[in-house]
Amino acid sequence: MLTLLKIGGSCLGEANDALSANLAIRGDGKTIIVHGYSRTLRSLLEHAGVSRYRFMSASGTPSHLTGEAELYASLLAAKLDNERLSSAVQLCGLRAHGVLGHDRLLIGARKQRVRFYEGTVLKTVTDDHSGRFIGVDREALDHILASCDVLVVGALLLDPQDGPVVADADAVAAGLAVALGLSRYVVFSDVPGFAVSGTVVGEIPRSRIGYYATHATGGMVKKLRYIEQALANRVDEVYLCSTKTLPDSYGTRFYAD
Repeated sequence: MLTLLKIGGSCLGEANDALSANLAIRGDGKTIIVHGYSRTLRSLLEHAGVSRYRFMSASGTPSHLTGEAELYASLLAAKLDNERLSSAVQLCGLRAHGVLGHDRLLIGARKQRVRFYEGTVLKTVTDDHSGRFIGVDREALDHILASCDVLVVGALLLDPQDGPVVADADAVAAGLAVALGLSRYVVFSDVPGFAVSGTVVGEIPRSRIGYYATHATGGMVKKLRYIEQALANRVDEVYLCSTKTLPDSYGTRFYAD
């Protein structure tokens, strides 16, 4: 059995309890942890005096441009958080192997154009260093998993032509779940689940995600989009929960209907 967990960069410092709760019930199977690195990245960029250019994408979701400075900072942030999370897994008594996705494991494609609104004007840039998930080198993955209990993967991708590209960890987790044919995966976030007017919704079918998306703000908009894509591609269920509420609550369960 293969278990997939996604841990957001904003809650990495609070992830140990969540790891213990989930890794304790994993049985004899293997676990893949996909993690972000947003908190560490923000700290590095602030220290370097780099201000991120934020915008509203053409698809209507908030995002930011990834220039060379952001790319290099992302590589360092992902490395630091990968080492930290791998050490936390080791403390759970399990063999961990840490790797960044662009190290010939996760394949992506750099976005040739990023379209966004500046006010009411639609603009296009071609020097962004973000990308979309394409697939996984299954032979390399199986080789690593054969020698460890838990594979800890930083959400970076390798574009065969352009090298490392930055990727959204939720997009990587969803794409990886589909590529590996998994029936479920768990998303750890800094919120207890998907909430409407402060109340967490226990279960949401795929057919209702569009409705609930109208109540989403910020990064939750993209989370819902990637969860919906996973459910549309034969993933049966996705759990969105907080590292602070496990093991008492698994937050919101999204399921294919």
